[in-house]
Amino acid sequence: MAKTLLSCALAVSVFLCNGVYGIELTETKSFGDNSLQMPVTIEVSGSCCYVMEAATGSVNQFSLNGKWIRSISGRGQGPGKLANPNAFHVEADTLYILNYLPPQLAVFNVETGHFEYVMSIPVGNAMGMAMTGTDCFILTNGLGKSNGDGKLVIKMKVDGKHLERQFEFKNALSNIGNPSLANQGVCTVGAGLVTFAFVYGNEIVQFDMNGNIVSSNHLPVQIQGLKIQRRGNQARYSKGTITDMKTVGKSVWILANETGSSPHSALFSYDRGKVVRLYTFDRELRSFAVEGQDFFAVDQGSALVRVYKIGKN
Repeated sequence: MAKTLLSCALAVSVFLCNGVYGIELTETKSFGDNSLQMPVTIEVSGSCCYVMEAATGSVNQFSLNGKWIRSISGRGQGPGKLANPNAFHVEADTLYILNYLPPQLAVFNVETGHFEYVMSIPVGNAMGMAMTGTDCFILTNGLGKSNGDGKLVIKMKVDGKHLERQFEFKNALSNIGNPSLANQGVCTVGAGLVTFAFVYGNEIVQFDMNGNIVSSNHLPVQIQGLKIQRRGNQARYSKGTITDMKTVGKSVWILANETGSSPHSALFSYDRGKVVRLYTFDRELRSFAVEGQDFFAVDQGSALVRVYKIGKN
């Protein structure tokens, strides 16, 4: 199948919020139209861009110019395959892919795409992750609990081919959302802080590397997709609000879906409890990554990665 690169130019609207000017974004190109199936998460590391697909569970590797390089892992059985992949992280020449259930962290070489080994995670399930160096932070429903209560953040360290459990951030997420609505989390680590949020809600909590809560707040957006499906005593939103977050400099940027005359995404900055609206897009975006002056965004509806040039307004 041919891997092509599309080019276009599209200006994105910019907000003036609380007297602080946002950053102008101009779309310069897009890629992945012939190679991606329901792209869901993106990360940029080194000279490559990595995109996870919801349809296949694989991670596609591209050059920053949009040239497809290879597909790594995927949903299935056997070495290098995972049952429920839901997050990933690239550290140097290593790709870590998180599996929701059974909770596992699979390790791959990004230079070759080859599977190396898999590490078991001693938790009930793994909803989200963040990594820096060998420090790994796992968001889970709890230790073997199935009722959704007692959500925890657990700090672990990669020790050879094993995960060494260090400590729990006890009750760190007890003030976030309705536990029965959450089955996935987004998280980021950087600038000495760890930030977590649930996909199905708009609350955020931030703490230092020792598990002490630094701040908590919520995004000023309505939860999108108010249709609720009930199974027994559990209720589930049909669509999440917060879709991704990344540490950019000393602040956290958060991408969220927002209700309105038409579905669209908004970008916010979060800095120790202070929330500032940065940008509004004219479409829904699922995930993003920032590398230098380039803003990479996953457009799941069009199965594309859109690349914007960042410039001050």
